Amino acid sequence: MFLARFSVVSRFAAVAALLLAGMSAQANICGSLYQAGKYGPFDYRTATAEMRDIVERNHFTDDVAELRKPIFQYFGPDLHYTLWAFPNHPRALLTLINLTLKEKTQQPMLLPFTAECYFERALRYKPDDLLVRMVYALYLKTYDRKADALVQLDYVVQKADDVPMTQYNAAKLYYELGEYEKSRAAMKTAVTLGVPYQDLIEQLRKAGHWDDEKPEDKPRDQAPEPEKEK
Repeated sequence: MFLARFSVVSRFAAVAALLLAGMSAQANICGSLYQAGKYGPFDYRTATAEMRDIVERNHFTDDVAELRKPIFQYFGPDLHYTLWAFPNHPRALLTLINLTLKEKTQQPMLLPFTAECYFERALRYKPDDLLVRMVYALYLKTYDRKADALVQLDYVVQKADDVPMTQYNAAKLYYELGEYEKSRAAMKTAVTLGVPYQDLIEQLRKAGHWDDEKPEDKPRDQAPEPEKEK
């Protein structure tokens, strides 16, 4: 009886160990942000020009950024090095999106992680980087993951309610996702904050989602006009 009970407990312990190992592997699938001997990680927003130049001059040249010519045979290694040193490098993340389209795979040649992992790593490193979230929303839109893209955009718009270009860019992405009312609201905020661009306003107007006379567009303290006598 004791041996049988011990055998059952042992099997449960073995299964539990396997489950824990699986959970740990899943949690670490995108890799640690830190490794001895590696350059970085550094916050791209606060890095000095010299710190950026060390990486960009040797690994993220304009030819790499525009996917014209890799430094060696493939773009992957230099893009990985750049995103290791600066996980929240916005232009490198944009290049990553284009590379997945160019190579027609979510894990381009010689990249150790999927594209999704690089965004996960960037947000794990600096969750307050709204520009990274905006680029992530673009990535999600590119691969028809509208609901996930809206989660990122809604967060950005809420946190950057006083940043004009962020509101404008969010409005453009909302429009491309078919979320016209959200696009209109973000664009109204951008205009209020001084963004001069009219292209999106014209697109919204043609789509029937830009009416300057809508009641909600008027100042809240504006009294309604008195009715005319019949």
